[in-house]
Amino acid sequence: MRLFWFLLFSILFTDLTAQVYFPVKKGADWFLVNEEGSFWEKDSLDAVHLYDSFGYFIFQKADKVGLISRDGELLIPANKTDIRPLNEAFVEFSENSEWSVGDIEGNVIYKDDYQAVSAIDSDRIKVKVNNKWGCLDKFGGFIVRPDYDLIDWDKDGFYIVQQNSKLGVISEAGKEILQADYDEIIFLVDNGFAFRKDGLWGFCNASG
Repeated sequence: MRLFWFLLFSILFTDLTAQVYFPVKKGADWFLVNEEGSFWEKDSLDAVHLYDSFGYFIFQKADKVGLISRDGELLIPANKTDIRPLNEAFVEFSENSEWSVGDIEGNVIYKDDYQAVSAIDSDRIKVKVNNKWGCLDKFGGFIVRPDYDLIDWDKDGFYIVQQNSKLGVISEAGKEILQADYDEIIFLVDNGFAFRKDGLWGFCNASG
């Protein structure tokens, strides 16, 4: 029992005393310093931008950029041409003028030609390929194929898709519930749907 309380206290104490770093500028140089006054590393950085809500820094060293977590973990070394933050889990990065979608540890998730990308949450990304939108999981597999003019995530656990000005619904797992063939779709309180086509209304449950 004493061992249990010792381990619990150790975990809580470690969490409470975890150091976070702050950007400090001295002259033309940037440094990361924690609350105890310790530097992240002795060498200066050329530029630092804190994305506090995402929990990391994008930093520049020479002509390359990388990623550091708020607690000082080097996530991506300074070997990218550019990094664009998407959310706390995903970024875009450029190497040799080629852009990729990746996680914050620099692993490539999607590298094929795409026009736009947007993070839904820490597990999913919307990506536009050949002017059509789809949805990727965090491993780069398509949950929803890029076949739609628009795609949006609903908090009730469904994708709303639009194709040729018509609406449809796809489940969280990627199953088509309503084909993109309707003029209007309304979510019902019991997880069903009301849908309108050519002035006529119909209803279905969450499984279609």
